[in-house]
Amino acid sequence: MLTRAQKLNEALAIFTDLSKQYPSERMVQMLLGQVYTGLGKLPEARAAFEPAIELDGSTPRVYTFLGNIALLKVDYGKARELFKASLSKKGPHNP
Repeated sequence: MLTRAQKLNEALAIFTDLSKQYPSERMVQMLLGQVYTGLGKLPEARAAFEPAIELDGSTPRVYTFLGNIALLKVDYGKARELFKASLSKKGPHNP
């Protein structure tokens, strides 16, 4: 995958197009947010992760991604809140 190969600008173009083609696909939004995070574009990353919560708020991982952004912005209270929200969600890695 382009993100693992650190070809983030190429990945950004692809996931931006995919998010336009599939705006209701949670995973596309999450991957787009991860690319933006990798590029250090935190406001854009947050803007990609938030629709993922609206589409399916039961996924713990998206709250973790948002918590990481809050940590990077030195907003420890918000990070704690988001990590707690992540832990409260049920998922395959959090039964």
